[in-house]
Amino acid sequence: MTEIWQGWTFTTDHPESKDGVPVLVSPSGRTYKPDDIEPPRYSQAELAKALGVSTAAIRDRIRRGTVPEYDGHTSSGRGYWFVSTIKHLLGSVMR
Repeated sequence: MTEIWQGWTFTTDHPESKDGVPVLVSPSGRTYKPDDIEPPRYSQAELAKALGVSTAAIRDRIRRGTVPEYDGHTSSGRGYWFVSTIKHLLGSVMR
């Protein structure tokens, strides 16, 4: 167990930790898994929110080629990007 911030721990020795994936435990005992902190993929709405623009602006940027095509689509047909694909767009946001 490692203490990161006072009262916070990062550990695999917790019931919420599965398959050796560590969890972040708050002083109150709430756990956070990697996907809770950084989603593995972004939807159009999530990207727009992260960049502080509208979803229409994201659609326009896709059309102009300044935002890459989606990496895939959910079962309901909504497009998404993996973080690695759009990391260059999120650079200042992710710091």
